[in-house]
Amino acid sequence: LSFRTAKELRAQAESLPGRPPWLCKHMKLDYPTRRSIHLFYHPALECLQSLLSHPLLAPHISFVPQKVWTSAACVCHTYEDWLSGDCTLAIQDKLPEGGTVLGDILSSDKTNILVMSGNRMAYPLLISLANIAPEIHSKISMHMYLLLALLPIPKFLHKDTHV
Repeated sequence: LSFRTAKELRAQAESLPGRPPWLCKHMKLDYPTRRSIHLFYHPALECLQSLLSHPLLAPHISFVPQKVWTSAACVCHTYEDWLSGDCTLAIQDKLPEGGTVLGDILSSDKTNILVMSGNRMAYPLLISLANIAPEIHSKISMHMYLLLALLPIPKFLHKDTHV
């Protein structure tokens, strides 16, 4: 990445892939809630495409499943990551010529959304690719997980289990 002027730097920054747009879906539940429920999300395929087109990730993404052995005698198979698993190899064998396997990772944990939300709770759902090298996944600064959705936690009007 080289540039000589601020204009060249800006042009390079603008050529980077953008993030997918936020979408919102109003959820209708069978039981009455205190507030209307909205699901905010990004399209999952666009999130994965964003990760695949990230220029810093290109050397760290693998598309070829492989078996890793502890010795040249091929006696003991080691499982280092998702692409070295038997299941991945079996799926790859069933794909047509030129096809490849992409694994996705979903993660979630309950969190408070305090800023401008009225102290609401939600489960942020994060997505990433299992094809990214594990040593890169562990670096927080690389932003390997994208926010896929905010799963709302509804508060119902009736506290009883039977309405």
